Amino acid sequence: MKVRCIRTSLVKANLGIVNANLRGYLELGADYVVYGIRVSPEMNYYMIFNDGHLMEVPFLLFELVDATVSPLWQLRYSKGNEMTFWPELFYQEHFFENFSEYEVLERQSFEKLQKFFISPVSKYTAFLEQIRALLEQAQRLRGKDRMLCVEEILDTILIDVSIQDERLDAILTDIAYILDFYSPQMAVKRDKPEYYGDEQLEKELKLAILRLDEYE
Repeated sequence: MKVRCIRTSLVKANLGIVNANLRGYLELGADYVVYGIRVSPEMNYYMIFNDGHLMEVPFLLFELVDATVSPLWQLRYSKGNEMTFWPELFYQEHFFENFSEYEVLERQSFEKLQKFFISPVSKYTAFLEQIRALLEQAQRLRGKDRMLCVEEILDTILIDVSIQDERLDAILTDIAYILDFYSPQMAVKRDKPEYYGDEQLEKELKLAILRLDEYE
């Protein structure tokens, strides 16, 4: 998830709102990665990393740029009717206190976490692993089971509409387009040369896996 700063302070903000005035700390028009969300009765907050610090900032200071939810976020309820969507690291006892004190363990742990959030590939890791596993399964299967597996690959690619990386979207679209012409009953398709059987499928499956590996 990413947000863009559209204002640096809230006009007539309630005293209970955290970081209502961030003039000099936020840059107008700048994009920030969201590492967590806190929902409270007074205000909702994004957790961002800025100038070496993790900061809770009011929703109203930002607009959404990328609404993709991190698979690392865990939902937990706390006292005061609050909800938090944070990675496991943020729930560790004394994490924020130690992080603000520049303790080595907390800083190193956050650096590892940060790489996952800011990497353009990382947010698709689970999805890519799922597609790769299905491609490898199709290599092993035969007959009706293989056809069903290819259909599952097509459904998985075509149903998912959350891919916002243009290069990855093009790769997956090409894979789906090519696999859609697989037909184990070639005799029925002789009048349509674009269709192919198991021998060609073996080559297409290998090529699809190679393309995913090159992207990663």
